[in-house]
Amino acid sequence: MNDEKVFDLSEYLEDNTICLEDLKIQNCRIDGLCSAWAKKELVITNCIFEHVTFDNHCGRGYIRMEGSEFTDCTFHDTLGSGGIEVEECTFTKCAFENISISGVGLSCISDCRFIECDLCNVDLKWHFAIYGLEMNGGKIENTSIATCSITEIKMSHMRLEHVRLCGGLKQNRMEAVVFRDVFLEGSMGEERSGKENQFINCDMDGFSFQEGGELGFESLAI
Repeated sequence: MNDEKVFDLSEYLEDNTICLEDLKIQNCRIDGLCSAWAKKELVITNCIFEHVTFDNHCGRGYIRMEGSEFTDCTFHDTLGSGGIEVEECTFTKCAFENISISGVGLSCISDCRFIECDLCNVDLKWHFAIYGLEMNGGKIENTSIATCSITEIKMSHMRLEHVRLCGGLKQNRMEAVVFRDVFLEGSMGEERSGKENQFINCDMDGFSFQEGGELGFESLAI
């Protein structure tokens, strides 16, 4: 039985959109996006979250986060054919588990910091732009990201295991990263183009790459 109190979103709901702005929210669960809605959107701006569980499950959910801080939070969101837009947020000691998104539009994660965060059983499909991130510590495992563009990521002291990527990997800097059963099909930046990736003191034994176009999603299944 889950004893977490549920944060009451009703007062922040207008026109099927929940807007949280300039709030500090602690020690609760947020699950306001549910299958009962015809339209579902959660917008978070300039908020601070501590020890909060995000547990939204719906068919066409959309979450937008900007300029917010998350510490010791857990995310279990499944948004169906929806999407996410996350910009200039900081995540510290957070866990992202059993997340699934298969949106038809573009989802974007940009200019964010992930400090000692763990991603496990994450499945992101169709169109994802991921760029300008700083990731230090933590791990990524049992994760699939299809049709993605991953650029200008600074990743250090992390472990990646059982990860499948389909798309482009360019202008990233990896330092002290351990790769185990990590497979990329798509493209990597070439030195002559000025968009090459840097791998510094990394354990590359478990990294494999195949040049190609879009990989069938069935092949990306973990």
